[in-house]
Parts: sequence; structure tokens; C-alpha cells
Amino acid sequence: MDAGASRHLVRGAVHILYGTAAGLTSTDTQFFDQVDAGSTANTKGKFGRGLTVGDFNGDSFADLVISEPQRKVGGELNAGQIDVIYGSATGLDTTTAEIWTMTLLAFVSRADDEFGSSLTRGDLDGDGFDDLAVGLPGRRTHADNEIGAVVIIYGTAGGLDSADTQIWEPTTPGMNSMPNGHERFGDALASGDFNDDGWDDLAIGAPGKVVNSLTKAGAVHVLYGTAAGLDISGNQYFHQNSSEVDDDAETKDQFGAELLTADFNDDGRTDLAISVIRESLELANVATADAGQVHILLGSITGLTANGSQTWSMKSNGIRGVKGSNKFGSSLAVGDFNDDGNIDLAIAAPAEMVGSIAAAGVVHVLYGTANGLEITDNQIWNQDRDDIKDDCETDDQLGQ
Repeated sequence: MDAGASRHLVRGAVHILYGTAAGLTSTDTQFFDQVDAGSTANTKGKFGRGLTVGDFNGDSFADLVISEPQRKVGGELNAGQIDVIYGSATGLDTTTAEIWTMTLLAFVSRADDEFGSSLTRGDLDGDGFDDLAVGLPGRRTHADNEIGAVVIIYGTAGGLDSADTQIWEPTTPGMNSMPNGHERFGDALASGDFNDDGWDDLAIGAPGKVVNSLTKAGAVHVLYGTAAGLDISGNQYFHQNSSEVDDDAETKDQFGAELLTADFNDDGRTDLAISVIRESLELANVATADAGQVHILLGSITGLTANGSQTWSMKSNGIRGVKGSNKFGSSLAVGDFNDDGNIDLAIAAPAEMVGSIAAAGVVHVLYGTANGLEITDNQIWNQDRDDIKDDCETDDQLGQ
């Protein structure tokens, strides 16, 4: 391996493949590392650890945000940084690239902030420009470790602008929960219009949250958008001991470790999928740690509700696969896989056994209907299928 390859393995890089009428092509491929994106080389920054796409300047070209959550900033280890590359008629253009850190946003970068560990975009103030939410789950507040925070940078005709930047923390006055340390608020983020009022809203995962003295039970906070941006009014707080949320909070469940938004029941309001990747379940009459679970909370005119919510796991009747410590829900993705107009959900279970092969990993697919996700025709994909290339091996962790 040459020195250049070794350098990129340590620091990270991003490749861009462009779409054509015939599919993705290697023609005009772009390659970005820290220096290409307008920054200086920084060992172990993990450039490319997080990515999100939005139109932050309203010019109809997609812009790319690349995170480096372990970048050293001003001598502070793992403070984190994000790099923004704006789109153009000829593709992503590094001549207009921007760098954002907590210090550049006037909040001061601190060691172990992990700024950029999570990213999402949405139009939170309804002005036609996408806005950017950035998670800092390692952020320390006062004497508490890893309480976490989320920063909102708003889009304008000139691109992302720090003028009206917001910072949200569990200690923010009016937040529907008292901070209790190590909650990693901002470890996961997802945006959507949960109440269909024209402004996108923000869901914030805090998988380390203590619930009723249960360590790392996990929780999700929801902030609603307004014409002035995110507002504390009407903010919500969900965990597995919340009314109408299925199951009960347990130590180390990590409710909120992964979040994803989509309109699963086709009612025009965005719904929220919440992973509980270390959920313990009784499977085949055996208490099973790290089985994993996914909750679907539904959008309504008053915001997200657990009324009528769904819960999916290896305990669900009819779901295919091997029951065990699968970490069901470790990652999530949506799309209309059968082109019927309904949103379908892919759920990774990277620790699931295939045959006798431990942690080979699988991906489960649940198909959507006008009434939401259903078990009918659910699928399971792994590398031992005849129509999938390669073969299952121990610890492959397909879907991770």
C-alpha cells in the first residue's frame, strides 16, 4: 500500500459517482479528501463519517455536507468539523466550499464534542432553503458528561449562514425532560413535517438517556418548525415508558439510537421510525439481549403520536429469519421498492445468524400499504441467497 492510500485510510475520503440515463457512471467521478474540501490535513478526523445532501442556497443544485466528527480543532481532540461543498451545473464545486466548527459558529469547540456525528437537513423555517442540523452527542454541559447538543445552521440565498444559528441542549429552558448526564442528545437526527403545517420538524435521539433510573434506556425529543425556525413550544419527549408506546424501558435498550422519517401510512404527514438496537426480548421462550426493535410513531395534526403506532422485531408474527441477538434496527432505509406508491422499510440486523454462520447479517424488508407497514410478503436478504453475489462469512455484518 502506498503512502497516499495509507493517508486516506486514516483521514477519510469521499467519492462522487454521477447518474446518467444508463445508471451510475465512472465518467467525471470526483474524489474529495480534507484538503480538496478546503481544509487542512488532519489525522484521524474520519472525513466522510457522515454525509447529507440538501439545497441550502435554493439554486436547485444539490449541495453536499461531509462530517469529520473526530477532527482536532484548535488543539481540542475529537471536537469535530463539517465541510460543505455546493453544487453547480457541472457538479460539486470546491471553489465555494465552506468549513464549519463550533468555534466558527461562536460556540467554542470542545474536546470530544463529536460535532458532525449526525446530520440531517430540512426546511425548518419554511423559507424555501434547506437548513442543516448537526449533532454533537459528546458535548459536555456544566459538570455532566456527554449530555450532547444539536446546532441548526439556516440556509439562505447565499448558502448556509451563521446569523441565526441555534443550539439546542437537554438543558434548554422549556425542554420536556431534565438532563441526567451521558444521554448523548443528538446521536441521531431526522427531519420531516410531522403535523403537516408546512414547516419541517426535528427528531433528536438521546440513546443514553436515563428513564426512571434505567441507565441508557434512551429517549427521543421532537422540536417543531415555525416561520422563525425551530421553537421550544409544543416540544415532545418519547421513551418506552411513554403512554401508548409499546413495551417498557429497560437498562441499555438505547431507544433512539437510529431515526428515520417517511410517510408510512400515506396520510400526508411524516411518521418516525425509532430503533431500539439493544432491546432485550423473549424469543422462543429465551430471554435474548440485543435482539433489537423498531417503533413507528405516526404523524398527526397535533404532531407525532404513539396512538396507533407499530412495533417490529423478531418477535413479530410472520417475520422471517433466525431469532437471536440480532441488533435488529441497527440501520434503516426507505423507498418504494415495488412501485405501488407506498413507502417500504429496510431494517438491518447485522448480528443475525445465517444458517450456522454467526453475525453474517441480514436485511429485512417490510412493505407499505395505505394503512402502514404490513408483515405480508416481508423479505429477508443475505449473502447466501442464490441471487446475491458473494457468500456469508462469520462477522460479515451485512447491513451495518
